[in-house]
Amino acid sequence: MVWRSRLAGVTGLCAWAVVSGSGCGAPMGGADAEPDARLSGPLDVAGRDDAVVADAIELDATAVEDAREVDVAADSALADTGRADTGSACPTGVTERWSCDGSGARARCVGGVVERVRCAYGCADRAGADSVCSCGTMTGFTVWNCLPSGDLGRCSGGAWLEQSCMGRGCAAMPAGVDDVCRAPVTMGSLQSVLDRLGPTCAMVATGTRCGIAVRDLTTGERASYRGGDRFQSASSAKAMWVAAAVLDRGTAAVEPFSTPIFRDSSNDASGSVIDLLSSPERVNTFYRGEAGMTNSSFCRWNTGGRTRQPSNCVSWSGASNYFTADDATEFLTRLGQGRIFADPRLATMLRWMTLSPRTGSPGGVLGTQLPAGARATMRHKAGWIPDLGNHNDIGLVEYAPGRFYAVSILATGTAANFWLRQSPWIEYASCVIFHGVARDVSDPFAPCRRP
Repeated sequence: MVWRSRLAGVTGLCAWAVVSGSGCGAPMGGADAEPDARLSGPLDVAGRDDAVVADAIELDATAVEDAREVDVAADSALADTGRADTGSACPTGVTERWSCDGSGARARCVGGVVERVRCAYGCADRAGADSVCSCGTMTGFTVWNCLPSGDLGRCSGGAWLEQSCMGRGCAAMPAGVDDVCRAPVTMGSLQSVLDRLGPTCAMVATGTRCGIAVRDLTTGERASYRGGDRFQSASSAKAMWVAAAVLDRGTAAVEPFSTPIFRDSSNDASGSVIDLLSSPERVNTFYRGEAGMTNSSFCRWNTGGRTRQPSNCVSWSGASNYFTADDATEFLTRLGQGRIFADPRLATMLRWMTLSPRTGSPGGVLGTQLPAGARATMRHKAGWIPDLGNHNDIGLVEYAPGRFYAVSILATGTAANFWLRQSPWIEYASCVIFHGVARDVSDPFAPCRRP
């Protein structure tokens, strides 16, 4: 599990973390990180002012407190947090304050949800304060040192800290000087990747128009290609409808419909979720309010013997359901950052989104060409209308441990191209975007199969 300190303006090569000791920087799609040989030799304990860290922002004891108190619902909501839903009551002896649980881990309970952090070198309780992962035999590491995982580690104020190098490995510096993360592969911006990728849509699938939007939830970098173009939302909008119902009615009311919607893309179950809302108009107020989807509209859903036709459908929609890549990515960003609702509702919603297919057309195109780790953890919802040549996939993809991007890939063209050209292009685009965000290769197009 990774706890990141949300320090305003922190940038650079590495992401700050307070970690369990198992490492947070093993690559998901790139080469293995290189270990540092000095771990088997003398410890780097040369004198150095702990307040000074080269090319980085120091995580002192105050920042450690910040990292422990980080809002799980936002920055860490998507990471593997080791949570267990115990219902509304917390187990005896487990409170909202972090404490050692006797197994070398820290634990706390918030809202009936137990969270645990494994500590590689043991856990230390502190009187009147949260427990911390202790340094154990690593107390001599008073400056940043390379770890076998390829990340950096040090002991500060009795707490063990790690700095993730995002799978790029680390480089040893002279004794007494902080080791550093290796520089990322040099490549263009994410926008330059989309500028190159976008036009290939019509090249691969003649007569097809595509929209793409991406946002890195960690760095905030965003890019789009025809991001403001409107596309029929098809079944991808079901993720938004479920989120609206979770917000207004809670997870218990929505749970019976979650598997049919995400695993099977059931139209009837989706209609039932809309029926949980105060009125069909609530979909559009959710779009334009909590979801931040200002250029989208819900106009009609006729299934299960019932027609849902809100009065606040916008005139340009022609009584169809539309969204844009920019809008869909804004929704995903707010969802993933816990800005629509927090845990435990957020954790449940994200778990439902993993029920969607992992690979294949039409329901799993986002994951087909992704690295195995990213494919397994992606939270997404595809939508398709083959007869109209309409195919979308939107989701949250993990490109490094605990680091996600929101992505929307929308396409509309001809029925003749849907299966043989359009769907394979979305699979290809998803792969390129992954490597463009991860920056794990010099050319993000090279590892991906272009149809």
